[in-house]
Amino acid sequence: MTADESRLGPRDRLFLWTCLAVAALSLALGLYLYPRVNPEASIQFEVTQDESQSIAESLAAELGISLEDDTHASRFDYDNSTKVFLERTLGLEETNALVTGPIRMWRWSHRWFQPLRKEEFRADVTTTGALAGFEHVVEEDGAGARLSVDEARAKAETFLEDVLSRSRAGSSGLSARVASLEFLEAQTTERKGRTDHSFVWRDPQVRLGDGDCRYEVRIQGDEVGAFRQFVHLPEAWERDYQGLRSKNQSASLVASFLLFLTMIAAVVVFLRRIRQRDIRWRLALAFGSVGAVLTFLGQLNLYSMILFGFDTTQSWGGFFVSSAFLLLQSSVGVGLLIFLLTASGDALYREHYPDKVAPQALFTPRGFRTKRFLLQSVLGFTLTACFFLFQELFYLVAERFGAWAPSDVPYTDLLGTAVPFVFLVLVGFQPAVVEEFLSRMFSIPLLQRLTKRTWIAVLVPAFIWGFAHSNYPNQPFFIRGLEVGFVGIVVGIVMLRFGILATLVWHYMVDALYSGIFLLRSGEPYYVASAVVAGGVVLLPLIYSLVSYARRGAFEDPEPLLSRRVPGPQEPDWIPDIEDVPLPPPSWPMRRRVALFGIGAAVLFVALLIPGASLQRDDALTLGPVEARSRADEFASRLIGPIDSLKVAVVGGADPASQWVEYAAETAGFDAAREAVALHRADFRWTFRYFRPLDPEELTVTIDGGTGELVRLSRHLDEKAERTTLGSDEARVRALGFLVARGIPTSRLELRESSSENRPNRLDHTFVWETRDGDPWNVGEARYRVEVVVQGDEVGEFQRSLHVPESWLRERDKTTLGSGGRLLLLTMSLGLLLGLVAWLVFDGHRRGVTRWRRAVIFAIPFGLVAVLARVNGMPDSLMKYDTALPWNQFLLFAGGLLALVTTFFFGMQVLAGGVLGTLFPDVWHFRRHEHRSAATWDALAAGVAGLGLVVLVSRIVGYFGQIWPAYLPPELEGPRISSFQPWFQIVASVASRWLLDVTLFSAAVRLVQLGRVQWRVWGLIAGLVVAIPSVSHGIGGWAVGLLPVLVVGGAGAVFTVFVGRRNRLAYAVGLWFGLVAERVAPFLGGSGLYFQMQGGIALAVLLLPVLWLALTATVRSQAIGTPTSSSR
Repeated sequence: MTADESRLGPRDRLFLWTCLAVAALSLALGLYLYPRVNPEASIQFEVTQDESQSIAESLAAELGISLEDDTHASRFDYDNSTKVFLERTLGLEETNALVTGPIRMWRWSHRWFQPLRKEEFRADVTTTGALAGFEHVVEEDGAGARLSVDEARAKAETFLEDVLSRSRAGSSGLSARVASLEFLEAQTTERKGRTDHSFVWRDPQVRLGDGDCRYEVRIQGDEVGAFRQFVHLPEAWERDYQGLRSKNQSASLVASFLLFLTMIAAVVVFLRRIRQRDIRWRLALAFGSVGAVLTFLGQLNLYSMILFGFDTTQSWGGFFVSSAFLLLQSSVGVGLLIFLLTASGDALYREHYPDKVAPQALFTPRGFRTKRFLLQSVLGFTLTACFFLFQELFYLVAERFGAWAPSDVPYTDLLGTAVPFVFLVLVGFQPAVVEEFLSRMFSIPLLQRLTKRTWIAVLVPAFIWGFAHSNYPNQPFFIRGLEVGFVGIVVGIVMLRFGILATLVWHYMVDALYSGIFLLRSGEPYYVASAVVAGGVVLLPLIYSLVSYARRGAFEDPEPLLSRRVPGPQEPDWIPDIEDVPLPPPSWPMRRRVALFGIGAAVLFVALLIPGASLQRDDALTLGPVEARSRADEFASRLIGPIDSLKVAVVGGADPASQWVEYAAETAGFDAAREAVALHRADFRWTFRYFRPLDPEELTVTIDGGTGELVRLSRHLDEKAERTTLGSDEARVRALGFLVARGIPTSRLELRESSSENRPNRLDHTFVWETRDGDPWNVGEARYRVEVVVQGDEVGEFQRSLHVPESWLRERDKTTLGSGGRLLLLTMSLGLLLGLVAWLVFDGHRRGVTRWRRAVIFAIPFGLVAVLARVNGMPDSLMKYDTALPWNQFLLFAGGLLALVTTFFFGMQVLAGGVLGTLFPDVWHFRRHEHRSAATWDALAAGVAGLGLVVLVSRIVGYFGQIWPAYLPPELEGPRISSFQPWFQIVASVASRWLLDVTLFSAAVRLVQLGRVQWRVWGLIAGLVVAIPSVSHGIGGWAVGLLPVLVVGGAGAVFTVFVGRRNRLAYAVGLWFGLVAERVAPFLGGSGLYFQMQGGIALAVLLLPVLWLALTATVRSQAIGTPTSSSR
């Protein structure tokens, strides 16, 4: 050990004093500039959270609402959209004045509830003690009075006057009187046992640009059921801001894609270093375990916030089970991510920087005692202060050039947690380790190797990392990326010069202290101590280093701890030679093939005799997109005028909101559900969307695929669009006339809901009619409903549905300890089985059995199909396109999403190939002609038998659904057309599903074959069976839910034992035939030529691989039958 490494020399002391001086100066200047550069929103905490709870409880008592035995949860809350609108429109100073007066933005939100009961009470009390809103949630069919509109409005005005008078008493006359408010809209809803009314007023005295301050009061029966004050945001502003934010999102998406590629590179390095025995498992496990434990504790610490979001369809047992599952899932996920990044980053770091202390030694007592640890730690703290000053100076300059960022909110719910320092340690540790290990410790040495240029290796990861932060609301969109990117360059240079420790300390301190600044400023000793403890975690090793140096008089010798002293990558001791290909397996006798063909045909014939379980009408697939488009164009032209300049997106499929089908089948039987589907034309519809980028006006027309009639109409008008104003009665007559023209018998309907909404230049009316009790269109307690919206003097929206009782929906969605526990057990069992498969693949990779290059080649065709399928599916993206975004911005975003998704799926396809090749290495023999052709005819015969089994299983399971629809609810299945060329959509779906099924089936077979752990495997499978979740509770639902599993599992066992046997190709062909039949049959069964053509083209393309197999087998047979010189 040299003297330079054992003691602090003059240069070291100068370095330390310089760091201290720079840190002190940076901190002082940063604190001086902080309030100027980071203005805070003004919050007056005149009442505490507990005091606001008393105010809310007093309100409940006044309203006659009992909170006894209810669970209470609370949090600090505000509407961020309102905050941003006010700050961008009025400026921070005027916003702060408004939110301490008429605008009630800062709130303590309280909630009282009981599990498995819908009724609950919510109340929002401002931090100054005023009522901002409340809601008494009651049953939809609860009993109550039936007040007239005038009686209900009088009651609402009385309540509102009382609320406003209390505000005037406490805020120096800042609130209005009801008489000075402008009445805007009213809504009346006829319930089963009462009549509800809702009224909205606008306060003209509060000027908010194009927005306005509004009050809403809801009367439930004869009781005040809800009140709220809110800021109505102008639609034009929302669209403009959304377009502005889209640039942030696009930049973040591009950066995220590049980070994803970096993650893939980390996985590749990890796999290679496993083969080279260059993974330091203890280091990776240590960091991963700390990350998982901190995530677990951090989420557990947020229990009070999780409780506020309690879903009352859960029991306490269901809530705790589901919460525990999500908690474990996130903890394990974070732990695995950190494990991977630590392992791969450490390997490259040690290899490229041999003169730096190896990470595995750096985080040990010996590493703490080195001088390098002391200097890097001090430098990390100095960088924290410098970054603080840099941010203030950067945004001080940027603001002069028009940059903008929302104000800071000087409060956090972190103050309400039991152990806040745990959360601070988590938000410091997790981003520091993940981002520094990925963007510095891994990326810089990787790019140094690939580009041979250090400046590129520092610059590129810095700005990828920087622009990954672009999703912050700061404007312009690139400002946050530049700020963080510049910092990334500095810390990258610091890592190269000093080491990874300095950047870790810096990143931890920045995130932990920025998150804990509210604790420090709270003044509460406990919170201040929590923040100090969180920041002091990284001080402990530094203190240990100083104390050790003072006691020993010297630092630890770093030479034994350097990376060059750690064994580097090594060549594997043994790589199995699996190129010794055995002879092709013997073919089956001809009589066996003929028997399998015959059995398959017989099974298929028997399966077709079983009644089908389809809910679809026979003529549902009649009109193609061209015929449907012509009818939709008629409606569109009539409503919005010329449509030639508009873009049109088209998709086809069943009604997505079809939960009523499940209700109809459960309460009235399968046939009743089918009749309801036919009545609502819900089995197949063509939906056309007419739009223009950056134009808020658009139209969606839905046409029935069987009859061509209008099923749904939805026009979105600009909020300020001018139309002739109609009174309520005139608008209702206009709506009824529209229904009569559609052939809907209005005499069978009664008005359930009516509302009017004042727009700036028109009056919109909404009407909802419902069939009367005893009407044949009703199903059980579900009622046929029709909704019509009259926009000005034109019908702009129309839709019909089956309104399902709320009580049934809550019962269906109910989660108890039993159902939650079954789902948890199922997930854990699947996880254990997949973990066992992962271990087998890992072991195969370590021994060299896994051939990743072959897996990549194998996955390339599937990857190409996936890319083309994504492009082909553009119509689905067009249906979701937000017209507030510029068109080029949308294309960029869609392209980035395409790259991200297809890259991910290609990685999964490569993994599938690796799993197949590891579990059954002989599958690669089918690359050879002689092996492939020798098994082809046997596989084709087995495929026919498999096809018969698949169709038989499908019919049997469907028949079970007809018998027990309450336990096996039917679904609206059928063609889903969301692409330019549906035939290619079919091909892509078959290819992707086939790869998944082959992989899962192979894994299941391999697990069963493992003799040594057979009892474990069967135990896990038994756990899976026991844990089958069902939509119904009780032993009956479980038993019926078990039947399809037994049928499918039995069919798989029969095929494996009696048909496929050891012919690997037979399983692939059988699954292929089954999937082709499943995906193509709905199209071929359609009555329209368009559907038949799409199904026929898809069938022809999907049979090409089968024909190729048969052709190669025929050529081989001819070659064998022709004598050659070698055979003689």
